[in-house]
This record gives sequence, structure tokens and C-alpha cells, in this order.
Amino acid sequence: MTTVPPHDLLVDAVLATSLPSPAALLVAVSGGSDSVALLDTVFRVNRTHERGWRLHIAHVNHQTRGRESDEDEDFVRVLASERDLPLHVRRVDVAAHVQETRVSWETAARELRHLALRDITESLHLDRLLLGHTLDDQAETLLMHLLRGSGLVGIAGMRQRVGAVVRPFLTVSRVDIVHTLERTHVAYRTDSSNVDRRYSRNRVRLDVLPVLERENNAARASLARAARLVSRDMAYIEQEVERLLPLVDFKQTAATVEASTGALRSLDPSLQGHLLRDMLRRLLGDVADVEQSHIERLAHAIRHLDVPDPSGQLPRGLRVVRRADRFQLTFREPERFVLREADLTVPGNVDVATGRLVASVLPSADVELIGRMISVCGPLHLLADAQALGSPLRVRSRQPGDRMRPLGLGGTRKVKDILIDRRIPRTERDRVLVVENERHIVWLPGIAMDERVSVRSDTRAVAHVRCVPTSA
Repeated sequence: MTTVPPHDLLVDAVLATSLPSPAALLVAVSGGSDSVALLDTVFRVNRTHERGWRLHIAHVNHQTRGRESDEDEDFVRVLASERDLPLHVRRVDVAAHVQETRVSWETAARELRHLALRDITESLHLDRLLLGHTLDDQAETLLMHLLRGSGLVGIAGMRQRVGAVVRPFLTVSRVDIVHTLERTHVAYRTDSSNVDRRYSRNRVRLDVLPVLERENNAARASLARAARLVSRDMAYIEQEVERLLPLVDFKQTAATVEASTGALRSLDPSLQGHLLRDMLRRLLGDVADVEQSHIERLAHAIRHLDVPDPSGQLPRGLRVVRRADRFQLTFREPERFVLREADLTVPGNVDVATGRLVASVLPSADVELIGRMISVCGPLHLLADAQALGSPLRVRSRQPGDRMRPLGLGGTRKVKDILIDRRIPRTERDRVLVVENERHIVWLPGIAMDERVSVRSDTRAVAHVRCVPTSA
């Protein structure tokens, strides 16, 4: 049982993160207990300990729960006003992201939230982004990763610090957080979707953890401690991998990483895998879609030059070049692709190298009809406000510096960054069509549409553009 007053636990947790002082900090606040407690604690520490922090609040409205989502936003606005802190609100369209990417609602919400928070942090040049993840969240994450068959990286769970992101409450239980809020009379919101068993994390929280707690009433703390221990071991392994880089004669260019074949073979198989994962991370930027099977297949091919080339089975257009003395990880060379620019009138159609674009104008802007169409049309269909879209449209390849305002993100982004975030292989990015009107990019077929042409309540006519790939 906790003997230290819960409020002191929260203050100690914030102080233990050794946040820089002075610094500009962005606190992500959903309105729920964890994030409200984080904001309240950081605000108190800043005053009582004279930390010199310039605090900002960020709120991401997922627009998934109708009025309840808007009430959460209003609640956070009050929190910011009461503390006289600047508030940055982003509204994201989870439904549109699900439709465009075909990922789950949970994944779509998380991806859009992370993009929005990162964009706010970077655009305002803030020093740290504080998130309210707790010990309970860590336990749930570890279980979810175990059920998916993750290796050490997944079992390590969330890290307390990753770059500018800091999670001060990762060792604090939600029970202590709620106790503190109730004792200090700080209000918070309750998200009704947290009991919706359609979401895997909720099933783990509501169904799996209670069973484990019948065997060990401290199961959450035990799981979080296991994640912390594995994370500590992973930090050591990463240091060892860093130390190994010069020993394996590691070299990197903009599009390649390479090392000594003999030196890799001399390592323990476990270190071989960690070294290859680190090399891929340096080349790709992230390894979220690199599975353990990819690593094992790659290591086996480097150890045994007589086995078939595994490049065709690697993600994102990766290619391995094997020689007796060295191996190189790079990208498969794409076929030369030159898109003939073309104009598309609305209504009308146009053929381009990768397929055909067909545009029409719907006879009415019936909201119910459009809603049904949006729900069944895939990402290769664009439903837009005909007046905002305009005519003719220009169809072309991407160009350096291209930017657009993706629906649901509430800000402009580089097309290059959008393609990277959607994990479009480097070898395929030049084949992505860019559709623009006379003012800005309006659509990347299959990837994103610009929010400035989205259908609104005052839309009078709706344009429908569909992309029919050559292979279809």
C-alpha cells in the first residue's frame, strides 16, 4: 500500500524526469484524469520550484464521439484559461484517415494524434512534449506486444524519454492519479469509449488484466517493472551496438548502409540481429514495419552467400547487396518513371501513365447521400466541394517543396513527409499522382485529400473524381 501521499508521488515523478530549466514545454491534455493530473502537477511544480518553464497546452479533438468530443475540447479550453496558458487545438478526422489508409480506428487515432502533437511541438520550436501515459498504460502495452509475438523491443514497452517526448507518470498508477485529483478537487473528463470492447486495448484492460490480478493483485506494477527492466537491458544492448559500429567498419550514405561481412558473422546471432535492426533504423528512419522474420532472413542471407537473394521479401523496397567481404543495405532501383502532365476537366476524364482519372459532378449535394458515398468509397475516390475544387485540374508528379493541408490534420505538411508517414516505399514515391487546382494541391490519390476542398454543410455541388489504376 502506498505510504507516500499521492500528490507527492506525482510531484516527485515530474521532478525525477529532470526536465531542462528554463524550457518551453508542451503538455498534451485530452481532458482525462492522467493528462489533467500531468498539467496540474507541472503547473504546480513550475510555480513552487521556480523552474522557469514556459508552458503550452495541446489538445487533439478526434471528432469520434460527437458532442462528447467537443465537450472535451471545451473543458480543456477552460483549463487553459484558468491557468492563463496558451492552448493549441487540432481537429483530426479519424474516419477519413481510416478510409484512406484502411488501418484500425485505434491506429488511425494514434497516428493522427502523434502527427498533430509533433507538428505543434516542431512548429512552435518547443523543447519537450509531455505525455500522460501511466504505469497502467505500460502494463497494457506490454501485454498487447506479448500477444503479438514481439521481441525485446516490443516487450520494453514505452520509454520514459524518446527525443523530445517525455512521459513523467510512466511509474505512477492510475489509482494514485485519480486519488490525487479527487483529494485536491481537480475535475477531469471520462471518455465513454474507454469501455468499448471493440478496441483491443480496452479488452486487455477490462478482461485480461483482471484475470491476471486474481493471481497477483500487483500484476500491473509487475508488468510495468518487467518492461522497465527489459528497457534497461535494451539501452545496454543499444550501447553495445553503437560500440560495435566501428568494429564492423560501418559506413553510411544518404541511401545506403554497409558493414563488414566477416565482422558480422563473428558476432553472436543475437547481436547480429540487433546490429542489422540498428542499421535499418539509420537507413529508414523508423523500423515499425520491419519484423523479426525480416531480420532473421537478412542475417541468414548475409551469413550464407549461397542462399537466394531475400531482397524481394524485404519491406519498403529494401535491397541487400552481398559480397564476400562486405554487405550493403540500400533500395531497389525503380524503373525510370516520367509522368506526362495532363489537365482534367470536371466533368471529364484523362489518361496518365499509371491509369485514368474520371471526374463527374453529382446532381445534388444531399448530405445523407454524400455521407453514404463517403462510407463506401475507397481511397481512390475523391468527393469534394465542386466550387472549391475548381476546373480544370492539373495532374502531375510530385515536385520538391510540394505541400498540402491533409484532411484531419489541421495544418500544412510537406508531401514528402506525408509519403514517409504513410510508409510509401522510396521506390514508389515518384509514381504517386499529384492533383492540383490553380491554387494548391487537392489530392494524392489513394493517400490524402486537402481539407480545403472537403464537402461542407453549405456545399451546393459535389465533384466525384475516381482514379482507375492501369492494372485495375
